[in-house]
Amino acid sequence: MALLTGGTNALHARAASCVRAPRVDRVTLPRLTADLPEVSDIAITVFAARRRRPIEQDAAGLLRPPAD
Repeated sequence: MALLTGGTNALHARAASCVRAPRVDRVTLPRLTADLPEVSDIAITVFAARRRRPIEQDAAGLLRPPAD
């Protein structure tokens, strides 16, 4: 998310096994998503799922609207 917002990473990760992954910087990301729209689709789906998880687990610090 920090890559999209211009922020800095708050968390570091370490793989439990050998991983091959692309490294994309802030300059390259807009061109990559313009050339490969499916990259944007995947990223948006993942970000939405990550945001939804704490909300569904009542751990996001947000209040749910009252039930009708």
